[in-house]
Amino acid sequence: MVLLYHYTTRFSELFPHALAPAISFPLGEHGVELFFVISGFVITMTLERSRCASDFLVARFSRLYPAYWVAVLLTSAALIGTSAPFEEPTGGQVMLNLTMAQEFLKVPSVDGVYWTLEIELLFYALALALFTTGFMQRLHKPLLMWLVLAAFFASPLWGAYVEGTPFSGAFAKLLILRYAPFFALGILFHRIYRNEGTWIWNYGLLAFALAIVLFAGPLPTAVMVLLACIVFWKLAHGGLSLLRIKPLVFLGTISYSLYLVHQKIGHILMAKMVEHGMSAILGMLVATALSLSLATALTFLVERPALAAMRDWYKNSAWRANRHAAAAARALASPIPRPATKLSPD
Repeated sequence: MVLLYHYTTRFSELFPHALAPAISFPLGEHGVELFFVISGFVITMTLERSRCASDFLVARFSRLYPAYWVAVLLTSAALIGTSAPFEEPTGGQVMLNLTMAQEFLKVPSVDGVYWTLEIELLFYALALALFTTGFMQRLHKPLLMWLVLAAFFASPLWGAYVEGTPFSGAFAKLLILRYAPFFALGILFHRIYRNEGTWIWNYGLLAFALAIVLFAGPLPTAVMVLLACIVFWKLAHGGLSLLRIKPLVFLGTISYSLYLVHQKIGHILMAKMVEHGMSAILGMLVATALSLSLATALTFLVERPALAAMRDWYKNSAWRANRHAAAAARALASPIPRPATKLSPD
């Protein structure tokens, strides 16, 4: 969905005369919200399988950074020497992009799609804070507080009484209040899937999060999130055979790498083909094929091997053993049991 949006609607905005206005897929712009719902589910699953903070940090670092580093370098190389509207990145910009923290440092991303990674990092920090303070076993309380703040942020009251006051913007950003309902939906569906928490709390908070999405967000987002909730509910109650179709499983496998490499590289290729008199539709098809090929190579030649190597190193490290010993000591002193360690494949 996001790829189609970038190759139609977004490309038309950058190159108004290159693509017929009728060829557009604006709905894909709202696919990012679905990504946040999925992330809420996956990160809760990863934390459930972690025994200490380092388990989680290694799991996420090995999953995100190796593919991201290669994607930044590939995109930067593609941008060198291209014409407007693309700017050639500086060496310093590329180096700061490799940290994945460029948005915090007010440095432009090499590819605009990277903006969501800042949101992800903030969500990881919030989730890890809950994990280290022992709130994972009683998530309903911080989730309720988070959703109350998100509802307040989405209401006219925030603009009338809070917006513009010192640190209000930083507060809303650090707590990712704009996207909190989407992450919360994923978290709650994981709890339903695992039969954790009470029925009243899980479905009550689910209804609260959905209400914020329905009343505060655009209609296309609300419709897509409702459909996604139906899918997640089916997954939590026996699965959905449609999602086992091999092409969809394959796209799911390469989805992170595809997200990282498709936009700027695809736009450059499409623009160059149009410059040489080729049709934008042909350019779109070729760019899609190239993006899928790059994402496949990035997944199986970089992402998967690097993930396995990092996790194997961590599994056999003294650092992990020390952290687990400390976690075991804390668990003995705590009335709340922690699950056994098992790093998530995601």
